[in-house]
Amino acid sequence: MYDDILFFLKVAEHTKFSTAAEKLGLSQSTISRKITALEEALRLRLIKKDSRNLELTEEGQNLSLIFKNVETEIKEMVSQSLIKNKKYNNIINIVLPVGMVGFKFSRTLATLGNKLAGMDLNLTYYAGNVDIERYNYDMAIVSLGNKKEYQSAVLVYSSKVILVCSKRYIEANGLCTSIDDFANHMVVGNVRILEDDLIPLLYKENENTTVKLPVDYKLYLNSFIEAKNLVLSDIAISGLMENDIKDELASGELVRLLPDYHKGYMNYYLISRLDMEDIRYKSVLELIKHTFEN
Repeated sequence: MYDDILFFLKVAEHTKFSTAAEKLGLSQSTISRKITALEEALRLRLIKKDSRNLELTEEGQNLSLIFKNVETEIKEMVSQSLIKNKKYNNIINIVLPVGMVGFKFSRTLATLGNKLAGMDLNLTYYAGNVDIERYNYDMAIVSLGNKKEYQSAVLVYSSKVILVCSKRYIEANGLCTSIDDFANHMVVGNVRILEDDLIPLLYKENENTTVKLPVDYKLYLNSFIEAKNLVLSDIAISGLMENDIKDELASGELVRLLPDYHKGYMNYYLISRLDMEDIRYKSVLELIKHTFEN
């Protein structure tokens, strides 16, 4: 009977018998016959008979909800069993943006090895876009601009991007105290992800308004690491991820400019070829979130 209930769950995913028949590779009469047999065995009415579409009764909805949870739990148990018995490929290949080198993923994950449930993580850092299907990666952390093709992308990290310069830069070139002041300074543009239309915009804190930054960028960088190096070399102003420069801001080595404005948010998402209910996916997602939080 359990197989029959699982079959009912597959049918219930669709709103028309014709669609269910096409997806399951069965005739509508076969589907109707199997559902009727299950209803008789359970003494429940699962599907409304007077509806032109595939519509569940209240009893059908309750059964679907209960067994959906059971199905998820069973999948997790099967996944754990396959991992322990080495029936899965236990090496999970994960691609990370090169800008995340500073997050010390490898160090953090190494200290959490007991939570990997028998899995080995192979971390690869890259610059630019990545096609996980083409290059056979299991997972990747991608920026906002790359995640649009993936419906299952999960936000794992977000940081405000703020304009900063070094204390020594101010001593040599003066402090920018207004938006118009930036026209007289060397300002390095950030990755195109933040500025798709190449118009440098600033966002007012706590307001849904923007203003144009009056600069003509002579240099764009697609790396926050290199932008930070330039700023720390006292030769330029640039937008940097606030979460990545907390120590420098606290020590006064870097100074935030125009604190009432920011350049937007840099968001990173986890995309995966693994099913979101797969125990490997859940374990890695938990570890990645833990790494960002710490």
